[in-house]
Amino acid sequence: MRLPLRAAICLAVLITGCDQIAPSYVEPPLPSKLQRDDAIALIRGLDTVGRVDRVDAKLMTFEEYVRVAGPVRTHTGDPQATPLTGFGMIGDQGRSVWAVAISGQVWPQGRVPVFFGTGPRVSPTPYPPYRWAIFLIDAVPGQLMVIGDAGIGEAWPAVFADLPNHAVAR
Repeated sequence: MRLPLRAAICLAVLITGCDQIAPSYVEPPLPSKLQRDDAIALIRGLDTVGRVDRVDAKLMTFEEYVRVAGPVRTHTGDPQATPLTGFGMIGDQGRSVWAVAISGQVWPQGRVPVFFGTGPRVSPTPYPPYRWAIFLIDAVPGQLMVIGDAGIGEAWPAVFADLPNHAVAR
């Protein structure tokens, strides 16, 4: 079936003009004490972070983080150990959080472990560092909440690109 020329032109104008007629979807702003650079600086200043090769941060709700990235995975000092899942938050699932992804050197349980007893200490860092981690910051008070995930791969997970990124409410 061939369209008459006039109908084809109208269809082409309609298709190319749709992006100007329909508003593009923008994430609504969220409350935060911190701006993006402040959230990154907070994480870079932690003793659990060593060398930083790459860093990025996104503002979202905790519920959005879990929906896109999955449950929080708590890691031990040993990068080969299986992470624990099930970190939950009592109360506001819509709480604003900064997800700050770091590639480089990360020790989720701290660089200097706590020793009990009088045995010999082989090394202040018995495990090698993780290669990446995603830190979650409670955005309103501006405090570290939890490490959402960590890993030994060369790059942080591709799911970070799929996380929403809201503007900070004024």
